[in-house]
Amino acid sequence: AYNSLGKYDKAIGYGQKSLEIAKEIKDRQLEGKTLFNLGNSYKALGQYDKAVEYQQQFLQLLAIFKELGSSENEAKAIAIANLGDTYHKLGQVQKAIDYYQQVLAIFKQNGNRKFEGAPLWALGTAYKDLRQYQQAIDYYQQALAIAQEIKDRQLEGNALADLGVAYESLSKYDKAIEYHLKSLTIAREIKNHLWEVKLLISLGNAYYALSKYDQSINLLS
Repeated sequence: AYNSLGKYDKAIGYGQKSLEIAKEIKDRQLEGKTLFNLGNSYKALGQYDKAVEYQQQFLQLLAIFKELGSSENEAKAIAIANLGDTYHKLGQVQKAIDYYQQVLAIFKQNGNRKFEGAPLWALGTAYKDLRQYQQAIDYYQQALAIAQEIKDRQLEGNALADLGVAYESLSKYDKAIEYHLKSLTIAREIKNHLWEVKLLISLGNAYYALSKYDQSINLLS
């Protein structure tokens, strides 16, 4: 409840007490849930080293998910994805990539095509942060294909926007504008105004780089 209210310090306090009791009475199910929640709380506070500590412990308790009725592979994918995201936030991008690759392999092995889009997009973002833009583009394109296939408009819009950013980083401004415009259409469709503003700024900058000043001014004013 405190977690849902964004009162993460409070949530952690109760989580630690819960964890003590879970270990004392050997309730593996409760221990796993508590470790998972503690990892998320520390991550929300930006205390990523602590988040990794609890996420790693949760990964070691995957057997609890059999009791919950979830597949072990599904639980493993959730835990590994969380770790990848946390290492990414710690700036350990190569380590994050290793985890994202593991998540992708699990979903491919299970034939969960619709779940492949998120780790593909995460891999694209990781390579973009490493300034390896061509690899980033490759993963974003794969994520885009799946998003369009399963009709996930949010993921489709994210992939299009990030493709625009990657091409902009390569100074391929015409390509960047093409993807930003497609992403802008989706942002307006789903009424995500913050996303729309960010795209308008990106478009304005791209037009400016092409010396199309009137178009840049129209978008940015």
